[in-house]
Amino acid sequence: MASADAAQRRLDLRTFDDAHAFRARVDPFLRAREAEHALRLGILTGLQAGRRFANPPLLVAVELAFEPSS
Repeated sequence: MASADAAQRRLDLRTFDDAHAFRARVDPFLRAREAEHALRLGILTGLQAGRRFANPPLLVAVELAFEPSS
């Protein structure tokens, strides 16, 4: 059982319209396992260079957030 002062955890979903802002937020995570994220990194590099897609990718980051419990 969790103690009374344990933090509450929640997931925050953040969407981005700007590839540069998205990259700044997710790059450390993607680069930590670069071989697994090579396709994502390539698409992101293309977006930053101005490449356009018929169906643009959705830029979303899911982040774990902590809130102090009351």
